[in-house]
Amino acid sequence: MRDDPGGYRRARTDQLPYAHMRIPVIAAACAALVLAACSSAAPATYRAAVTNRAVLDSATLAVTVQVRNTSTTPGRPACTIQAADPASAHTGVVVATLRDELQPGKAVTFVDDVTITGNGASQVTTVTVSCA
Repeated sequence: MRDDPGGYRRARTDQLPYAHMRIPVIAAACAALVLAACSSAAPATYRAAVTNRAVLDSATLAVTVQVRNTSTTPGRPACTIQAADPASAHTGVVVATLRDELQPGKAVTFVDDVTITGNGASQVTTVTVSCA
């Protein structure tokens, strides 16, 4: 210990209680931060396909979609279904979000109705789906 001009006695760093634990504690804190950063998983990715479609009435197309989680992270996909005729005179778009999480490697099939403009459901030739 050394004397301070103000009359206080200061201990050297190596004489402080628990001073020897400073480096291991700092190292452990840094390791915890690195692990936390590494464990934040990337968002889930999906592969989706239209497997069937059927005209329900003049303005409605029923579209069957299969979506597979292609990542290692569970997720809840939001799938955009788009339908159109060749001239894009009759179109429709709907976004379907699954209620339950889709586990990695698993697939689910669902049907959603797409409302087609101008009562042109029977004119639709192209139906696509993308999920994120």
